[in-house]
Amino acid sequence: MKKFCACILAFNLIFSLCACGKGGSSTHSPETTVPPVSAEIITTVPPDSVLPSAETLYSISMPIITESFSAEDDTPIFSFEYQSMHLIHPDRDVAEKIISDYDGRVENILPEAQQLQEAAKNADHTSAGFVPYIYRTQYNTTRIDQGVLSLYGQIVQVGETGRATQQGVALNYNMVTGDVLTLGSILYHIDFKDELCELLIDALNASDYFLYDDYQETVRARFARDESTDEDFYFTRTGLCFYFSPYEIAPFVSGNIVAEIPYHLLTGIIGDEFFPAERINSNGMLTIQAFRDDILEQYDQFSEIIATENGQKILLTTDSAVQDIRIMQLQWRDDVMTAKTVFAANSIGSTDAILFEGTFSEDMPSFMISYYIGGVEQQFYFLQDSETDSIVLSVIQ
Repeated sequence: MKKFCACILAFNLIFSLCACGKGGSSTHSPETTVPPVSAEIITTVPPDSVLPSAETLYSISMPIITESFSAEDDTPIFSFEYQSMHLIHPDRDVAEKIISDYDGRVENILPEAQQLQEAAKNADHTSAGFVPYIYRTQYNTTRIDQGVLSLYGQIVQVGETGRATQQGVALNYNMVTGDVLTLGSILYHIDFKDELCELLIDALNASDYFLYDDYQETVRARFARDESTDEDFYFTRTGLCFYFSPYEIAPFVSGNIVAEIPYHLLTGIIGDEFFPAERINSNGMLTIQAFRDDILEQYDQFSEIIATENGQKILLTTDSAVQDIRIMQLQWRDDVMTAKTVFAANSIGSTDAILFEGTFSEDMPSFMISYYIGGVEQQFYFLQDSETDSIVLSVIQ
């Protein structure tokens, strides 16, 4: 496990903690099935009717790190997958506080991962049906702005039985102070906890989930917990979400249960500082250009995501403004493609840029990006154009 810790420290040294420049869904599942590749390439930019006001850049990159282990005969027996965190924030102290807390949480799971690794070493990997053991922790950024950073994902383990066990996990930070947010810290007053519980039950009642008959008792018991240590929720751009792991309030086949309470129902229940700021929808569009060492001098600040070391570098820019950007790394398992968020930003303007380093192909996309145009989410694949040897964005229909 010393190797795990060393990797965490090494990756954190690669990236800057604050904005760099000349002077220095919604989908809640952590694994989202992605539709087939479209052939339509975006080449034009729609005109802006009303320009949104400039927003301070907040961004987070969380590249996926995988440590793999094999037996003496080179048979894969165990893999440990986690993410490092690199945060751009105008207040360096706040960024360091958040990153330090996150790194500490990664270190806290190392003993459990080490136990699974030792179990894999002791298992008979030559037996029929042996499945490599896995310990995977994966977070997707569900909201990032001047008030809140929210992450939601899963811890997945595969051990002796070969079956995966999943546990939902969330992290929420106050972007003004860097403090970890708990249910108690976001409530306007403790007296509103019961009202919040009933709003959650209403949201679950309105959902399509097949729930146990007594699920309301479980939900109310969940809200009876100490709110000062309750971190099992997360924010999105549209509301406050609560989640339940398999078997808690529904059969295993239902998977993780997530219910969202829209912000307009939370007025007076959570603090005003946890509502997203009002904004004018942007109508800009991202464009790609090849990276040059001198090109960053044209921009006041930039974010950086190294999804693949020693990969191809490109620069994402816009001549107007783009909101709620997400870059997702795509993985294939049994012909099913899943997307995992490795970068998120609240907004970039004409003086901002995103430096993206990854591996791209002509046929099989390894990455996709989403952002909002006129308040509507748009999704694109990154593809290599063999004729021009450039990277293009292919719209997902």
